[in-house]
Amino acid sequence: MDRRRFLKAGAGAGAGLVLGRSALGGLAAAAPAPRRQAPPTWRGVPTSTTARSAATGDAYVGDVVFPDGIASGDPALDRVVFWTRVDPDLDHRDGVPVGLEIARDPEFTPSAVVAWATAVASADRDHTVNLDVDGLEPGTTYYYRFTTRGHQSPVGRTKTLPDGEVDRVRLAAFSCQRYVHGYFPSHRDLADLALDPETDLDLVLSLGDYVYNTEWADDWAVDGRDLPAQPEAFSFADFRQRYHDIRADLALQAMHANFPVACIFDNHDGMGDPSDEMGAGAVPAFFEQLPVRRVDDADRIHRRLSVGGMVDVVLLDELAASTATWRVIGSQLMFWPWRLSQGGAPTAEITHPGSYLNFTQWDGYQAERDTILRALDERGDRNAVVLSGDSHLFSVAGVALDFDDPDGDPVLVELNGSSITSANADERNLPQSALTEPGFKDANPQLLLFDSERHGLSVIEFRRDGADAELRSPTSIEDPEAPVEVLASFRIEAGTARAERTGGTRG
Repeated sequence: MDRRRFLKAGAGAGAGLVLGRSALGGLAAAAPAPRRQAPPTWRGVPTSTTARSAATGDAYVGDVVFPDGIASGDPALDRVVFWTRVDPDLDHRDGVPVGLEIARDPEFTPSAVVAWATAVASADRDHTVNLDVDGLEPGTTYYYRFTTRGHQSPVGRTKTLPDGEVDRVRLAAFSCQRYVHGYFPSHRDLADLALDPETDLDLVLSLGDYVYNTEWADDWAVDGRDLPAQPEAFSFADFRQRYHDIRADLALQAMHANFPVACIFDNHDGMGDPSDEMGAGAVPAFFEQLPVRRVDDADRIHRRLSVGGMVDVVLLDELAASTATWRVIGSQLMFWPWRLSQGGAPTAEITHPGSYLNFTQWDGYQAERDTILRALDERGDRNAVVLSGDSHLFSVAGVALDFDDPDGDPVLVELNGSSITSANADERNLPQSALTEPGFKDANPQLLLFDSERHGLSVIEFRRDGADAELRSPTSIEDPEAPVEVLASFRIEAGTARAERTGGTRG
C-alpha cells in the first residue's frame, strides 16, 4: 500500500469523479481491455505513420473509441492535467463512464500503479474528460491510459516538473497548424525525440493557432487534407468541430501522447482582443478541448512553469519573480522589430520609428516591449530567451534596449519557430528569403537568420553554461513521412544574450 497513492483529482465542469478505495479494486486490478484500432483510413486521414509511442516504441495507432487521442498538460511538481474524448456513440443518454489509470511503467504492473480515477464524459462537455490529478512525485515520468465500456486507449507518457537542481532542460515550441495546408511531419519528429534520452523533451509549448476559425485560406490546400466546406467558426460547436478535425492526424496525437504540453491561444483559436466576437466560442473550446488547468474558473492563460531551478517558462506575465538560471518567454507573437527601414524621430507611441510590417505583433506595443527589455537590463539579466510563433517564418535575433544601434548590447535572444503548416512565403508566392533577408538585416541589425519558406518548430536545451537551439524543419509538408532536418542550430552562452550559429543545412 505504501507504494500506491490514491490521489485526489479534480474533474472540470460537470465531469464527476470517483477515486479508488482499495489497492486491489477497480481499474488497478482490471485485466487489460481490448482496443478498437482505427481502420486503414480514418476520418479522411491515412493511419499509416511512423510517429511512435514513447510507451512502446512502436508506431502510434489511433483508437476509434478515443477518436481525438489522449493528452496531458500543465505539469507542476505534484500534478498534471490528463485529457481525452470518447466516441459520442457510446453515450446512452446518461454519459460515458471513463477510467484513468496512472503508473510508473508502461505495462501497468500492479506494483507500479500509483493512482486511478473515474469520471463521466457527458454530452454537455462534448464527451471530453479533463482531470487535474495531484499528489504525484516531482521529476517523475508517468504512464497513463483511459478505459471505457471495456475498451482501452493508447498509452500516454507524461512528466511532473522536477524539484531542486537539474543538469538540463529541453523544450520545444510550435504554432500555426492549419489542417488543410499540409501534413504534420514536425509532430512526427517531435514524437520520435521521446525515444532517445539524449533528445527527449521535458515540456512542449503550443504558442497559438492550434486550430483555425477559417480552415481555407491563402488559396492553398494539400491533397489528402480535405475538409468539408465550413463557414467561419464563431460558435462553441464550430470550434469543437475544428479540434475534432485536426486531431484526426495521428502524428499530432502521438506528440500529445508522448509529452506534457502547455498551451496558450492566439487570434485564430482564441481571440484577437477582448472585443473579438469569436472569443465566445473559441475560448471555452480551448479550455475544454486541451489539457489546460483552469484557475479560479477564469479564462486566464498567463502562468509560469518552473523547471528544476534551471528554467522558468513564462506565459507571459510574472517575469520579475523568476529566480531560475534561464527565463523563457512564450509569446504568441514575434518580439523582434519586423520592419523594412528605420527612420524618423521617436514619439511617445513609436519609440523606434521606421516602416513596420505588422502592428498586431510587438511592434504595435513598443512601450510594453521596452518595459520588458528595460526590466531585464536593469537587473543585469542576459539569460532570457523568447520562443515565439504566429509569423509563419523562422528567425533568430538578439534584441537590445536600443535595437536601432548595430552595436547595441542585446538583452535577450528570440527564436521564432515558423509554422507547422500554415502558408508562408513559399505557398503564397511571396518574395523568398534570399531576396528579403538582406533588407531585413539592414533594417534590423541584430537579426541573425530569416527564412520565410520553410515550416517547422524550435527545440532548445538549457544548461547552466549555455543553451543550444535547433530550428527543425521538414523537407515537405505535402508528404506526411517527409524527413525532418536541422535547418539551423545556435549556441547561446549563458550571461551574454548573444546567439552564435553552430550548424544546420541552411547555407
